[in-house]
Amino acid sequence: MSMREDVIQKARELAELIRVSPEYICLQATREAVRQEEELNDLLREYEAKQHLIRLLSRAESPDYDRVLAVSRETDELREQYLAHPLVQASAHAEKDYNALMNAVQQELNKLLDADFSSVSGCSGSCAGCSGCSGAE
Repeated sequence: MSMREDVIQKARELAELIRVSPEYICLQATREAVRQEEELNDLLREYEAKQHLIRLLSRAESPDYDRVLAVSRETDELREQYLAHPLVQASAHAEKDYNALMNAVQQELNKLLDADFSSVSGCSGSCAGCSGCSGAE
């Protein structure tokens, strides 16, 4: 097995560990619960219909801007109802936890892989405010 194949195999092993992590399992479960919730599906359909209506009203030869504004407010209310739903809240929280896990994994990889590079180039390991890597050429 080549070094490249070894690295790919380790990535598969890491993916399997992530797949059985509580963060990933919770994310998948909450996403599925959101997909299955009829109330949320109804809200989405109504939201999309009102968005379509806004586009139609706005394209009219003489748009009724009061009507457009009223329908826009209705879409805002639907969006707020959707986002306030407990399942959507749980899904957002699960996604935040999963992203934290993935960020921690990425940071650990960066820390371990960039250790030699940072000592040579003066790179801190953080790309925030960076104008580019001087050692990348």
